[in-house]
Amino acid sequence: MVIEMSDRKNSLACIALVIGLVGVAFGGYAVFTSINNSYVLPKARAYVGLSGQALSNSGNAMLNFTNITYDSHGAFNLTSDLYVVPETGYYQVIAQYAVEAVDGDFFKIYIKGNSTIYSSRSYTASATTNTFTVAIEDILSLVKGSSFSIWTYSYHVAAGSRDIFAAEAYTFVSIVKVP
Repeated sequence: MVIEMSDRKNSLACIALVIGLVGVAFGGYAVFTSINNSYVLPKARAYVGLSGQALSNSGNAMLNFTNITYDSHGAFNLTSDLYVVPETGYYQVIAQYAVEAVDGDFFKIYIKGNSTIYSSRSYTASATTNTFTVAIEDILSLVKGSSFSIWTYSYHVAAGSRDIFAAEAYTFVSIVKVP
């Protein structure tokens, strides 16, 4: 069987056409996904830095965040320790603080907005520990312009205050809008 030169040219032209169409398809997909992915969900993460905070015996206190790791919409205010909701929707909020505790100490963490407690968790220490973690996670339905903060309550069986551990690994709040 003899293949003529024109048949080879036609075969090469078909192969080149198929490769070109595949390239255009991939390029079009890349442009389409980059346009659709240009929207960034509101998200933020703040933490208590080197200057920690002390919890008094039997009292409420707002957590005093000192550093922001990221904030996609500039919604977290370090001066007021409030997160101002940039878009109406559902938000996942994860917060924790770490504290040295003794047997019987009682700790609470709660998410509070506009004098309303959205969610809370409480813990009682059962032994003297180096690091006792008090954490909360919830998904909240929030309206644009509303705000919330993270609060604590503690009661200590032994007199004195309890220091919160400073550093992002110990005391933080993470917020992300759920799509």
